[in-house]
Amino acid sequence: MNRHTFGVLCEMISDIGGLRGTRNMSLQEIVAMFLYTLSHHKKNRSIGHYFYRSGESVSRQFNLCLLAVLKLHHHLLKKPTPITEDCEDSRWKCFQNCLGALDGTFIKVHVPNEDKGRYQTRKGNLAMNVLGVCTPNMEFVFVLPGWEGSAHDGRVLRDAISRPNGLKVPQGCYFLVDAGYTNCDGFLAPYRGHRYHLKEWGDQVPVSAEEYFNMKHSKARNVIERTFGLLKGRWAILRSPSFFSTRTQGRIVTACALLHNLIRKHMPTNFEVDESSDESENEDIGDNVEYITQDGYKWSKFSKWKSCDQQWKGEGGFRNGYLNQLELMLNTKFPGCGLKAIPHIESKFKWFKDKYAIVSEMINKTSGFQWDEETSTIQCDRQAYDDFCKIRPKAGGLWKTPFPYLAS
Repeated sequence: MNRHTFGVLCEMISDIGGLRGTRNMSLQEIVAMFLYTLSHHKKNRSIGHYFYRSGESVSRQFNLCLLAVLKLHHHLLKKPTPITEDCEDSRWKCFQNCLGALDGTFIKVHVPNEDKGRYQTRKGNLAMNVLGVCTPNMEFVFVLPGWEGSAHDGRVLRDAISRPNGLKVPQGCYFLVDAGYTNCDGFLAPYRGHRYHLKEWGDQVPVSAEEYFNMKHSKARNVIERTFGLLKGRWAILRSPSFFSTRTQGRIVTACALLHNLIRKHMPTNFEVDESSDESENEDIGDNVEYITQDGYKWSKFSKWKSCDQQWKGEGGFRNGYLNQLELMLNTKFPGCGLKAIPHIESKFKWFKDKYAIVSEMINKTSGFQWDEETSTIQCDRQAYDDFCKIRPKAGGLWKTPFPYLAS
């Protein structure tokens, strides 16, 4: 980061973030310590040694600066613009109205022992599943950290769409996604069962229309992989587990993405791009645009599969080996999804059982709670629900949230 970019960052943190220097520490020193921590992943003791400050001062100012940087998201997150017919980029001119690409990446984390099962990935690492959305210019549009490493990418995307301030995809526009996501309105996936990844092509040429589409799709969607690589290469704190809390680690990921956009804007690698950029690139697509909702993101139901085969039914549950059978069925339905019986399917079943038990207890054993068949939601007074959550913390997240898995 050069002097000009550093000065711009300090000015934004002061004017927008509301952070000020103290009597003994200037704003520039606070920001410098913050950036040094992110880029070198040093502990408070080491940072204090370099800047001649106490570990307590370093920790306190780091968290204050982190919150100030997060306030810049409205100004630093890129507003996507659709690809037009006159696009000259050979990788993107085939995808008119495309806004960019999205994918998930793993950020290694330290978590308490009781949470290790949820954060364990299919490779056995403890990581956070982070959804990133970027433009063709490698600038982030949306970032959603915090999900467990065992969570499927499609589930994280559905959560991003359903949030009030989440990912917005205007009708008629779309993002490029890989085969791990559902091909639907707003999200264009490649053909399954055909060559896709660039390393699979070599010097060979496509032999069918599907392979040609996959090759073009892969070359364009690769921008999100390069963006993640640049993000992790620049900020060392994202390459190894930090000892911050899970919540703080998620905030750090978002802050790094915002700083990435700031650097891309004020330190472009191609100066011709900087000259051609104007204010129209950062304008919203429109205030009256209709956006795609989570209802448009179609999900395959388990009922479409033969998951209720009589041979797997047992007394009060399922017979031994049903998890392996479900794993086989999932991989048949979604080739290459990578879902395993343990921990993915097992953790999902545990989630369903816990939520079912909570809903059943609310309806059958607690006064003031009723079940609405039409909306599949719990009907009760908000204060009664909050009081119930204090006794049963697992009831969190059920307020006005549909739970269609409860049979009447």
